[in-house]
Amino acid sequence: MFTIIRHVSTARDTVRRYTTHTDVIAGTVAAHRAYILLHTSRSPRTFPSRVLSPVQLALRRHALKWNALVNFSWNPLVPVLQGRNDLSAEDNFEADSEVYDATVFADGHLPLHLASVSLHNIDSIANVIEDHLKSPEAVSEQQGAAADVHLLVCTHAARDCRCGERGPILVDALNEEIRRRKVSVEMPPVTVGEVGHVGGHQYAANLLIFPHGDWLGHIQPEDAPGVLDAILDAPYIPHDNVRRPPLYGSHWRGRMGLSKEQQIQLFHRHAL
Repeated sequence: MFTIIRHVSTARDTVRRYTTHTDVIAGTVAAHRAYILLHTSRSPRTFPSRVLSPVQLALRRHALKWNALVNFSWNPLVPVLQGRNDLSAEDNFEADSEVYDATVFADGHLPLHLASVSLHNIDSIANVIEDHLKSPEAVSEQQGAAADVHLLVCTHAARDCRCGERGPILVDALNEEIRRRKVSVEMPPVTVGEVGHVGGHQYAANLLIFPHGDWLGHIQPEDAPGVLDAILDAPYIPHDNVRRPPLYGSHWRGRMGLSKEQQIQLFHRHAL
């Protein structure tokens, strides 16, 4: 049982989060069933505008069959493989040089961790992912509630300056809020990482939350306490993405596993 410190909010505050934004951003997430992260040794702040990665392109070709998205992520606390995975040069990678560890998030499944993904084994890796997505994995509510929470902020500065300006500030604010809470209470495992381009620069700072699969936009540093409260108040429940209320009100862009129409319907159903 975790004791959680929350910032006091009233019913009026809750309604305000849904109604004061003039730009409703629900339904701005492309429909996808799974999200695949290739872990790099450098922050997306250093990425070129366009990443020319043969491994990502090859995996994307497979992912199209599963309606999955493929991106790059970085977390300074997570060790990565030695090899060409820094994405620091805007040139073509040599076919044999790239190697990544990877993580696959999909609703109703525990995260799938994959080691040493390269062009040499991309077909067998794709088969593992496909089998994982097809398997009728039974994840209990208890397992879902106990799962580590991963907060991923887009900081891909070269792709759009708004992500480069607002993303790192949000990363710092989230990390500081987590450190502040851990001083006085026991918290579930929550980590903050960074991702490459997710789409929707105009919604920066963009925040992806796993295993929930929720995407948030227009997140500012002062939102950090409220975002953490929303996540801790709504532990991940597997196989419930159509009914789970949107996280953090009008900042909610959408959710993995839902079509754009379903995202809009879900938002308006809980905004009333």
